[in-house]
Amino acid sequence: MDQWRKPFLVFVTAAILYVLIVVVGHRVTYSLLIGRYENYKDAYVVISIIETVLLIPLASISIGVFVAFLEPERGWWLAGVSLLPLFGYWLYQMFAPPVFTLWFINETLTMISAFLVSRWRRRSVAANESANPKDE
Repeated sequence: MDQWRKPFLVFVTAAILYVLIVVVGHRVTYSLLIGRYENYKDAYVVISIIETVLLIPLASISIGVFVAFLEPERGWWLAGVSLLPLFGYWLYQMFAPPVFTLWFINETLTMISAFLVSRWRRRSVAANESANPKDE
């Protein structure tokens, strides 16, 4: 049971960190843009576009990198699983094909970034071990 303690902690931390990044990013975007438009409807449209195109994909990639650095062996699937609470929230809000498509894109970005970072870490560790063999 002890072998699953670290992945579980990484999963919980990544899920909480993802929500925090998105919420803080929304608040920053909101505070920067809300006074620049004549009415709030225009500002909300721009904020939604910025979040959809920039904020959420960058948060997904950063969570993938975060998980891969903490858990290099199980990083790619653990990073993907860490976004499942967000998927549940999106399903609760509204079930629409565009929402599912956006979730799938963000899930893919998270898993790819985690896979690439974990692969890079394994290669760099292997290169260091072959360059500096241990004397037995």
